[in-house]
Amino acid sequence: VKLEPYSAGVVLPHELTRNKAKEDRLKLMRATHSNPEPIYGLFEDPHKSLTREFADVERHDTPILEAEMDGDMHRLYRLDGDDVIDAIETFFLNRQIWIADGHHRYETGITYRDEFRAANPGRKGQQSEDYLLMVLTSFSDPGIVVLPTHRLVKNITEDTITNLISKLGAYFTIKETSQSDLLSAIKGDPSKGEHNFGLVTRDGVWCLKLKDPSVMESAGSSHCAAWKKLDVSVLQTLILDKTLGIPSSELATTADIGYTREFNEAFSRVESGEWQVSFILNDPSAVEVRDVASAGDKMPPKSTFFYPKLWSGLFLRKL
Repeated sequence: VKLEPYSAGVVLPHELTRNKAKEDRLKLMRATHSNPEPIYGLFEDPHKSLTREFADVERHDTPILEAEMDGDMHRLYRLDGDDVIDAIETFFLNRQIWIADGHHRYETGITYRDEFRAANPGRKGQQSEDYLLMVLTSFSDPGIVVLPTHRLVKNITEDTITNLISKLGAYFTIKETSQSDLLSAIKGDPSKGEHNFGLVTRDGVWCLKLKDPSVMESAGSSHCAAWKKLDVSVLQTLILDKTLGIPSSELATTADIGYTREFNEAFSRVESGEWQVSFILNDPSAVEVRDVASAGDKMPPKSTFFYPKLWSGLFLRKL
């Protein structure tokens, strides 16, 4: 996919990025002169018109790559034939792509391209560094699963920890529960104003339920309506910022916030004392990603984890 600045409105981001992660990926591209893995993009195709163009490929062709990784089977097929390729190119004319996963790598690709152009001014026309390896999936694909990334927090003062439950009571109805019952206890529909979270400390487990969704109207005044309805936005605004004093402006650099996609790990890392508190989130949705990005807004870092994804290292694209 051709690299475009976000301002062109062709490729749309939905998450803020962190400088340290981009520095790491840029070093990798400089060393390997490659796209070491594809990033993950989404597109709109409610009528599945593109899918029909190559619906028979898997039945008739032998995969050129097949690997089972952690219980998932990855198969890569080559699409041949001018008709199929023309149909794909025509389909994507004037269409937008939403980045599902790979914001750091996309922005790094632009930085690498600009560096390479400056160092090689004689290269004319479209070159390999002008493109990025990307997997594209329709929003309407039934196989898409979006998983949450839970938050871990440390370096909280003892006074804040002692009074955390009472402070959160200003915004949430709080009920003590257990690890085994937590996921069912926090289940809710953000589109209906149901914003629920799990709170884990060394003293216990609690279910937090937002009392009044309208509090986000003023709390997130600089953001779009879709952003204000996100669980991660409620968490960042009312819990991390207003209760714990960790503003969104510090997320890119602070060591006081950690992330895990594993439910059990969010408990074990608090129990070990490595982190003081963890917050458990419900699954986000692909529609939320589309709506926030379409409005020109961005979610907090690590808001989504799209599954399934191709494993890193299965194939690369040399520049």
